[in-house]
Amino acid sequence: MFNHQHTIFFTSTSLLICSISNFTLIYISLFHSKQIQGAYRRMVVMFSALGFLFSLSEFIARPFAHNYNRALILFSINDWISSKSFLEIAISVWMTFYLLIISFIGIQFLYRYICLFHSAKVRYFDGFGTVLWISYLLIPAAGFNIAFYQLLKPTDTSDDYLRKVIRENYDLEISAIARYTLALYSESNVIQWEILSLIIAAGIVLCFQYFIVIFFGVKLHFKIKEKLGTFSPCQVKIQSQIFRALVAQTVGPTLFLVLPSAPFFLTTLLSPYIDMEINWKTGWLYTLIGIYPIFDSIAFILIVSEYRNYVRSKLFCKTNKSPREFGNKISIHPIRCINTEIVSDT
Repeated sequence: MFNHQHTIFFTSTSLLICSISNFTLIYISLFHSKQIQGAYRRMVVMFSALGFLFSLSEFIARPFAHNYNRALILFSINDWISSKSFLEIAISVWMTFYLLIISFIGIQFLYRYICLFHSAKVRYFDGFGTVLWISYLLIPAAGFNIAFYQLLKPTDTSDDYLRKVIRENYDLEISAIARYTLALYSESNVIQWEILSLIIAAGIVLCFQYFIVIFFGVKLHFKIKEKLGTFSPCQVKIQSQIFRALVAQTVGPTLFLVLPSAPFFLTTLLSPYIDMEINWKTGWLYTLIGIYPIFDSIAFILIVSEYRNYVRSKLFCKTNKSPREFGNKISIHPIRCINTEIVSDT
């Protein structure tokens, strides 16, 4: 029963650590950062808040999964919320964060590229531009959420197919739990085209966001050294750190969100062509997924020296020290280090 019961401890612990790390990052960004300003500071704060909300939704939904031949059931093991309808919404919201997080990373890579090479266009990320790029994130995510909620609702046929499996493995009655069923094929192995269209649409959105990340990430990697040659040492340092932080933010969701879940979705899609019995408890992977928000926030704090030095100063009670006394801290006035078109965009 480890997979079923003991993951609750890891989910709760992840939420606690995530709250501390993400709110620390938000606090420094809002009240102490001098090097990260304007639209990018808003992005850092919003991305950290998104990570926290993802962890919170996982804590509430308590998602667990099971692969059984041609079906994958995603259900809640929450035992302190009685409303099944509420938990169904919580699961669909939790799934939607996948698209939101990857899309947000794509926006940040685009923004950093524009800051460095087309700084006059940075104004498009302020004012009404903020509404546009937030809408770019939310509209596809909202569409996916509605489609997920409607198309993957369980049916009598899917419940009958999975009832015995759920009872034997988890001692639960399937009709009593909040659940969604991904069954691309009917009993006669006929493709369910509505469900296939949902999978294809979600895949296209994810692939497009990764294309943006890779395209602008590669351009930044090969051109950033040439561009930074015109900057002061302080500007070079902060720009390099921000780029490394963005790369880390891409690695985080890829390792902890996409890669762990992809094989189990693919197994369901290919089940009619696999000559083997599939009866796997796959809910353990959500314990790994819960690490993602912690990884991203801590990576950002460790990579960006202004954040790292602030945390170090508080941990070692060096509140009376000047910035130049902290090892790698920039020793000249931080405001002078900021190229307003590159870092603060204000």
